[in-house]
Amino acid sequence: MAEAVTCPIAGPLHVTICRVSGVGPFARPGALLPLRPTRLDIVNTSPAPCTLRLLSLDPLQRGDTGLQAGGVLTTGTRLPVTLAPGARLEVAIGGQVPQRAGSYGSTLRIGADGGAPLAIPVTVNVAAAAAWGVGCMLLGLFTLALINLFTGEGTVKTRLHGALQARQDIHTALEDRPASQRRAGMLAAMDQDFDTAIAILGERHPISIVDHRGPEAEAHLTAARAAAATLTADMAGQRRGAAEIADLRQEWSDLKATLAKIGALGPQAADTPAPDFAGKLNTFLLRYQARFLQGPMAALSDETGTAFGRMELADAAGEGDAARDTALNTRRWLRRSARQLNTNLGLYRAAIVASGWMLITDRVMRDRALHDDLTPDARQRILTRLDAAVSQMDGAAWLPQWGEAHRLLNAAWTEQVRGASETLLRQVHDALGVSNQRTDTTDVEDLSATLGAQGGHPSPEAKQASLRQILALWQAHVAGLDDPAQRATLQGQLDAVTALVDAQAFDKLSPAYHAVVDGWLAWGVLDRQRAIDRVNHPHCLEHYADTQRTMAAVEASLREMPPGPRTGTWDVELDRLRVDMQRQGPDSEVVGTDCLTPLLDLSGRANALSADIFTAGIADVDLPASTRLRLARESGVEAAIATTLAQVDHARTLDLKVVTPEAERIVGRILAFTVERRDPVWGASTVVTVDFGDHTPAFRASAEHLRAGASITHAFTSTVTQHLTVRAEEAGAPGKPVEVLGEGEATVLVAPSPLTAAQRLADAFINARFGLALLVALTVYYWRYHNRTTVFGARGFDYVEAFALGFAADLAVDKLSDRLADFVPK
Repeated sequence: MAEAVTCPIAGPLHVTICRVSGVGPFARPGALLPLRPTRLDIVNTSPAPCTLRLLSLDPLQRGDTGLQAGGVLTTGTRLPVTLAPGARLEVAIGGQVPQRAGSYGSTLRIGADGGAPLAIPVTVNVAAAAAWGVGCMLLGLFTLALINLFTGEGTVKTRLHGALQARQDIHTALEDRPASQRRAGMLAAMDQDFDTAIAILGERHPISIVDHRGPEAEAHLTAARAAAATLTADMAGQRRGAAEIADLRQEWSDLKATLAKIGALGPQAADTPAPDFAGKLNTFLLRYQARFLQGPMAALSDETGTAFGRMELADAAGEGDAARDTALNTRRWLRRSARQLNTNLGLYRAAIVASGWMLITDRVMRDRALHDDLTPDARQRILTRLDAAVSQMDGAAWLPQWGEAHRLLNAAWTEQVRGASETLLRQVHDALGVSNQRTDTTDVEDLSATLGAQGGHPSPEAKQASLRQILALWQAHVAGLDDPAQRATLQGQLDAVTALVDAQAFDKLSPAYHAVVDGWLAWGVLDRQRAIDRVNHPHCLEHYADTQRTMAAVEASLREMPPGPRTGTWDVELDRLRVDMQRQGPDSEVVGTDCLTPLLDLSGRANALSADIFTAGIADVDLPASTRLRLARESGVEAAIATTLAQVDHARTLDLKVVTPEAERIVGRILAFTVERRDPVWGASTVVTVDFGDHTPAFRASAEHLRAGASITHAFTSTVTQHLTVRAEEAGAPGKPVEVLGEGEATVLVAPSPLTAAQRLADAFINARFGLALLVALTVYYWRYHNRTTVFGARGFDYVEAFALGFAADLAVDKLSDRLADFVPK
């Protein structure tokens, strides 16, 4: 507050001068800053002139201690100065102040004639530049981020070291006691999880505040450690190779139970084989079973017993490696033998299906030959082929005779179809002749022509008599109709014509008479169609039964096919056929309309499905190529012949399928693939290579490993429509060219990953959080040091406080989303 004076001179109560020190905390002792002039007005408030004789500034003092500070303040105004009443004097305060941030005080003293001096307090605030405060805050923010970075990087490196050590430990243990082959899939998955986790942890820190490497690698490390723990538990307390021996024993025990069940399948031997066709087929199937199933199973049991003896001797002698090698070799050929037995079992089941079809076909053809209205020649041809087929299975009939019997039965069926077609044509011709006789109106036409030839101009009575003669003929035809509804309709039309004739309304007669003629013609068309339908009806029932047998054979064949996408497609088509057969099948008691046309379509679909399945079976059966080609040619199925020829002369066409659902084919997702249409004879010497087309290492594995369940997986790193290729090659001897056995290709569309988009969104939010923290810190900084009287830098702790402000703002915003969520109503 200014001192109360009686001087008529007036001025400001307090003068505050602000100055910014650019050097901040690095100000040198005694260093001074120049002040820009600060101007204030002195006013003469008296009614008379006033002369100013004193204008001075006290030495600067520090505001916090009161001690004298360096620097000096000056006014630069020359005295004396006389002010007229109400006049103003502008005073400019300048000089130099200390460079060190702080608050400094002085007093401007103004003296006039006849009064006490006027004292105006002057304060000079020297603040450190705002850049020093913002820099300290940013230093706090970035120091916290750097601490987090170092902490996270240290955690990542620790996890990386732990993953490397864990992988090394489990492989060291496996080198001492190898895992059993039963755990091969788990071991491969464990190695893949370890490699993936190590690759993720070994990446450079992403350009983001958040480091995703730890969470992404943790899932793989958890799975890998769990697998390692399982493998360690399996090996605990066991001798070297003991796990492999125990697994082999268990596998052989399970296989023996399966072999016992297989041995009980199929027909049972009779004391005296029946002499009929069924007995002969039963004898053939028993011979087939003994040669392809029981014989190999007995040999397998004998060889396995010898191998087990060698393995147990090596184990008892303490030779764990030798025992384990013997177990692995035994398991390898045991699985190959089991696969061969499985193939033989499939062929045996197919032989049972085919034999059942042969027996039913023989019975059906003989029944039709006895009951159908066939010509004697057609009946004799059918029975001759059926008898020849039965005779083929006499004695020790084997595969050639069985195949010939199958061919003869097909020929008998073809003869029956041909004979039935001839019978059908004859029956249709006869039925149409009867219908034409029944609907013939030649007598009406002849009478009309005779009456019309009389010429002249007959009287109305004569014309009436002629028309009554024609109507009498029509009445006789209509009365002979066996369809009450149609008879009633035509009778009504005739009554209308008769009424017009009786009334001699000849001008209205033509439309009514034409209605009778048109109705009769329509009835003739309907009668002929009904005659054809009556003839077709028994043939439709036979055709329906034949199609049902074909579908039953297709279903039986499907049961013997290995599972795969094609079997699913075939099963769907078979189900559609069942539904359509139920919907369009003929009634055995009621004659329908045109029953043959839909049945021919259904039969064509069933035959096409059967041919498709047969073609696939011929292509994949484990037989020599020449045998497959012979079977395809004997079948007469053109698709089977073409496919088999192509596979004999060229590389097989392989199908590379994507197992992963289409909705999950995204960037970063591990996609699963499978190679189909592999030749069953391919084994350890056949190498299958899948090139994913993105310049990454191709997948390579033997056909033996693929058959054992080796998985084909790959993850794409970008959105792309990728073309993949697959090739099967036979590794030849050194110096010989590699033979390509199969080729194929596929296309996969890799879509953007929603997980990646979510991660980018999270990163954007977290980076925005850092910006929000900076905005909060700046706001607090301005409110703390620039919107209040506090002079930033006056205390050394101000810099520390700004540094801590960056920490506090970042920590506060870190939980801001959780705090905001508390305000949202649940």
